[in-house]
Amino acid sequence: MANPLSRAGARERLALGLVISLALVAAIHPVVRAFYRFEVNYNEGWNIYNSVAVAHHVPLYGTKYGWTTVNYPLLWFYVVAYFSGFTRDYLLAGRLLSLLSMGASCVLVGLIIKRLTGGLAAALFGGFFCLALFCTMGSAHVGANDPQLCAQAFFLVGLLVYVFCPPTLACIGAIALLFALGGNIKHNLIDFPFAIFLDLLLVSRRRAFQFVIFLGILAGLSVWANTTAGGPFFVSNLLAGRSYSEIRALLNFAATDLPIFFLLLVACVWAVKQRNIRASRLLSIFFFSSYCSGSRLAAEKESRRTATLIIFWPWP
Repeated sequence: MANPLSRAGARERLALGLVISLALVAAIHPVVRAFYRFEVNYNEGWNIYNSVAVAHHVPLYGTKYGWTTVNYPLLWFYVVAYFSGFTRDYLLAGRLLSLLSMGASCVLVGLIIKRLTGGLAAALFGGFFCLALFCTMGSAHVGANDPQLCAQAFFLVGLLVYVFCPPTLACIGAIALLFALGGNIKHNLIDFPFAIFLDLLLVSRRRAFQFVIFLGILAGLSVWANTTAGGPFFVSNLLAGRSYSEIRALLNFAATDLPIFFLLLVACVWAVKQRNIRASRLLSIFFFSSYCSGSRLAAEKESRRTATLIIFWPWP
């Protein structure tokens, strides 16, 4: 059997080679940086503080207001505290988990694209393009003690299950469970469940509402678990106000979107044109939902653009 890559033209092979090379070069900096003891982003010390607190059985949500309000779910802090027993270092444990999550995310992106397009070249391009994108435009979260990428890996597994399995009740329940696990690590990746809900509405309204019911039950269980393990003021801490700034939104657009404006424009045009094709419809919905939610979150303090902005290249 011929190698699938051999069917790709010379231009496609050249583009694939360039993306892989650039991605590997871009990954050198965040990977090496993870082993140095200087700050990658301003949240790292705060994350370590909370991981140490849960390791010593200190409730994270014991007070309604405090100097260090914990407006994240607690699962990430428990995971880091556990793995710090192997690394003997809270900082290194979180950074290694971030690197592993980044690698897993790239593999998952490739698998999703392979499933939807059937092309190995497209899958490799998408996976390495994701790596290059994160290591350049989202490097503050790569190899950092931060839960964003770890949570994203769980959401991507849920998306992978959705594209591989028919929307049966068991499949929908499994996806909701994966989303709940990811949401208990970092709760801002709302574009994933929103995109699947919209796609399910087009497939079966009954399945869409079953998905919402599953998510509602698991959200309730998550609140109970976080309150029981972390303290009585989990909800009030999680909903603690964050400053919103239109100026910050514009500055973020100038910093992150203008350099890739042409790619965004191409992706938008492709997403609109592909909206009636079953294999591409989910990606079209996900592209717009992730961009809209990410634009809103990026304008808030201590938040950034949702991870998967254009990890799916517009394949013909």
